[in-house]
Amino acid sequence: MTYDHDVNLINQEKLEPSSSTGPWSVQSVAGGTQIFLRHEPGPAMTYEWRASDTLQVLRKTPGYRDRLFHPQAVVTPGENAVFIWGSSGIEMITSVQHMKIICDDLSCRENAPVHVLGSRYIVLSGRTGIGVIDIDHGLIWSKTIGPDRDPSDFQFGDTVSSLSGTGFGFWMTSDRKTLFDGVKVHQSPVVLVYDATNPRILWSTPISIQSQIGDFNIALSPDGKHVAIFNGATLTLYGLD
Repeated sequence: MTYDHDVNLINQEKLEPSSSTGPWSVQSVAGGTQIFLRHEPGPAMTYEWRASDTLQVLRKTPGYRDRLFHPQAVVTPGENAVFIWGSSGIEMITSVQHMKIICDDLSCRENAPVHVLGSRYIVLSGRTGIGVIDIDHGLIWSKTIGPDRDPSDFQFGDTVSSLSGTGFGFWMTSDRKTLFDGVKVHQSPVVLVYDATNPRILWSTPISIQSQIGDFNIALSPDGKHVAIFNGATLTLYGLD
């Protein structure tokens, strides 16, 4: 189902076949004009790109299903590609099944979540920090905890971004009091916001979790000018300017 900003239903379609042995997953493509679906009917896997407004199938290709390959994200409609990670690093597979390695750095081989920003940049959130990958030039900058730190003391959360633009944010924690890119970090989550085009940190704030089970969430507005944080009891909106 797709909705507008007033939560009015735009369109809906039942995905067939659907069962516990043939699950679907869905995510929006950067830019918002298309939706990417992944289907696992038995031993096979299928990728689909659909129009966001009509849900019409625009493109459909066989997918990869292997223990070393896990689809993570897609780029804008102009590329129609899927990013996967394997033993060689992060690879890009286009809709015509062309494959190329876009990052073979050691940090790109550790099965870390990736997040797409527009048609050019990918953010990697791993065990030791974050990195920004240009699909044409590989890893262009990163922020890490340093070789003298124990990665098991840190946790880096999934990346969030605006629907358009190159801004992104993530949360992190540390078992020990420390600094990460000049920001104080400890056991309570801290949100950090960057722009893929510049390694300088833009904004940060701690989260005071009010949920007994530790639930919290963060999001960036579609234009990238605001950050929303839910701490389990209160939703707070921050302006980045």
